[in-house]
Amino acid sequence: MFNIFMIFIILLLLLMVIYIIKSFTMIKIIEKIKNKYIRVIISLLPLILVFILFNYVNAVVILFHLFIFLVLSQILFFIYKKISKKNIDKSIHVICGIIITVIYLSIGAY
Repeated sequence: MFNIFMIFIILLLLLMVIYIIKSFTMIKIIEKIKNKYIRVIISLLPLILVFILFNYVNAVVILFHLFIFLVLSQILFFIYKKISKKNIDKSIHVICGIIITVIYLSIGAY
């Protein structure tokens, strides 16, 4: 039972990292890079930095919060786009998700 639970958690963490990398590649500065592999490597740098600066448990908590706020901001911007019928840049929801995560975790650490 414990092994199945650990495999599920690792799979969930892997899917979160893939979603975060995919979201980071939507940022305009990174999106302008022509080589796809370099875009992915540049998108991996913040995640690697989080794992270097914090221990494993805190890094997973940070990634989990980032994932949740990226998904929530994407949903909110999708609803706003449908209601207002305005074309919104794809990278705005990523930047808002990152900012909300930083503010939320900074308030929690205080």
